[in-house]
Formats: sequence, structure tokens, C-alpha cells
Amino acid sequence: MADSLLLIIAAGAAYLGFALFALSQSRHWQQVAPSHVAQPPQKKALRLLGSLALALSLSCAWLRDGAAFGSVLWLLLLSVAAPSLVFTLSWRPHWLQRLAQRLATPHPRHSRSSKRGPLHRG
Repeated sequence: MADSLLLIIAAGAAYLGFALFALSQSRHWQQVAPSHVAQPPQKKALRLLGSLALALSLSCAWLRDGAAFGSVLWLLLLSVAAPSLVFTLSWRPHWLQRLAQRLATPHPRHSRSSKRGPLHRG
């Protein structure tokens, strides 16, 4: 059961990593979420999160099968995840809309209204 769960997490993280890399490009961002504009700091954050997702995928593959076969498994997962994302962007880009909206929505702590201190009355 744990092996299956690690494999599912590794595959999902590989797909998510490639999705984040794709959304860091303006063309794909506009294709998925035309109402929002990705700013350069947001693009850097997307690339960083994509790298972390791929690192998670690799670590799950290593935990599951060791470093030798886990690396081979990870490469196999990457070779399945990348075309899967390409097909998603080609035929069903709206499937990534929820992810893009979630990434485009500012965190409540960082919104404009919360920049005022607690003693500021208006």
C-alpha cells in the first residue's frame, strides 16, 4: 500500500511540476487564465515550486525503490508526465484553470487591506 501511495505521489508531483513550469510562461498562463496576468516575481515562484515538485517526485521514487531503480522510475514518470501535460494544454487547458486561479489569488495576509496596522482606523 505504501509503495502504491509513493508511486501516485511521485507521478502527481511530476505532473504538477511540469504544470507549474508551463504556467510560468506567459503564453500558457494566458491560455489557462486569460483574466489574470502573471507578474515576473510570480513566474519565479512558479519555477521554484515546479522545481520543488520535481524534487518531491524524485525523493518519492527513491524512497520507494532506492536510488538506482528509483532514478530510472523517476525518468519514466517524467517521460509520461510531460506529454500528459502537453495533451492537457492542447486539448483541455481549462483543467488547469483552478490551479492558475489558486496561484493568482493573493494570500489574505498579503492583500492591500491587511497592510494597515491593527490600530489604523481608516
